[in-house]
Amino acid sequence: MVKATNEPGNNSFQTIVRKVVREELKTELAVVKTQILETVEGKMDTTFRQYRDEVVTKLDDIVGQLQDIRDEITVGSGDHRRLLEVNERVEKLEDIHHQDGHTSS
Repeated sequence: MVKATNEPGNNSFQTIVRKVVREELKTELAVVKTQILETVEGKMDTTFRQYRDEVVTKLDDIVGQLQDIRDEITVGSGDHRRLLEVNERVEKLEDIHHQDGHTSS
């Protein structure tokens, strides 16, 4: 077994210290890396949830607006049909009126 001494000609002590320090640094870096990843993932998850909530809220608003437009179109098409029917009735009455010789001119 090689003795680790701190004598001027012996580098084995320095080599052992370097290896120990290197291993401790690797372990500490792994811990820090894990902590950073967990923090970033947590922030990303929070940001994603907020973004998703904003998007869903906006989509709900858009869907509501589209439903309102669809309802207005449905009501408008019914009104348009009734207007056409009234217009036809008026034209028929005008034709009858003109056939009876009741001209207003």
